[in-house]
Amino acid sequence: MLTRLLLIAALLLPAAAFADEDRQEVADRIRMVRVYMLTEALDLNEATAAKLFPYLRDADGAVEELQQRKRTARKGLRAMVEAEAFEAKAVDKLVEELTEVDVALSQARAERVRGLKAILTPEQRAKYLLVQSKFEERVRSLIRDERQERRQRRERRERELKQD
Repeated sequence: MLTRLLLIAALLLPAAAFADEDRQEVADRIRMVRVYMLTEALDLNEATAAKLFPYLRDADGAVEELQQRKRTARKGLRAMVEAEAFEAKAVDKLVEELTEVDVALSQARAERVRGLKAILTPEQRAKYLLVQSKFEERVRSLIRDERQERRQRRERRERELKQD
């Protein structure tokens, strides 16, 4: 079952899905797949689903904001590395931001799991942690594979242009 759902997720991740303007659309699609997957894996009834998914949407929002802060800080560091322009205060500020965001992400994820206690049974919470972890791992893998494929396509186009 999980394999089938991950295949659905793969189909929902178009090649252009990782551009910043498309990030929200992809996140929405991934959330839809997760809703379906969790509903099936946790054998959710309507009442529980009506509590769980709004809770997860809110909790995910906090995590997504932190991830955006992390992307912004990394982008700043990448720009410095590419320009070979390192100002100590700027580097320190970005490194501190990344450290703070990592701590905040861990706290937000832990709080999300603690909040499940009021919604799910112990069995469902155990299944949630296992299924969610596997799902996140697989989505990261799909994204990594898609980025690598995109990079390879771009390199092929560049080689073809040089040959012409």
